[in-house]
Amino acid sequence: MREHLPHGPRLADKGTADHTGGEQLLKHLEYLGVGDPDFNDTLAKLKFAVASHVREEERDLFPELATALPSEKLEELGRLVRLDRRCGAVPGREASE
Repeated sequence: MREHLPHGPRLADKGTADHTGGEQLLKHLEYLGVGDPDFNDTLAKLKFAVASHVREEERDLFPELATALPSEKLEELGRLVRLDRRCGAVPGREASE
């Protein structure tokens, strides 16, 4: 994304920040435990953050990439996303990216 879109570096940085924020909320949920009075509020924040991130990707990022990238590159990215879903990691990408 960084190299394929004019504002790719900014989008990539935002995506990384979104993922880091989500990871922090997950860790906080683990720390709180289900019985904690703040658990439901923290869970709601996580659900909102994830839904907002996905909505932005689907509405803005993915259509831009579909226009900017050749079909071979899109197929490669799709393969990497499927691999990520199966393994939890994408080769060449840091876990927080």
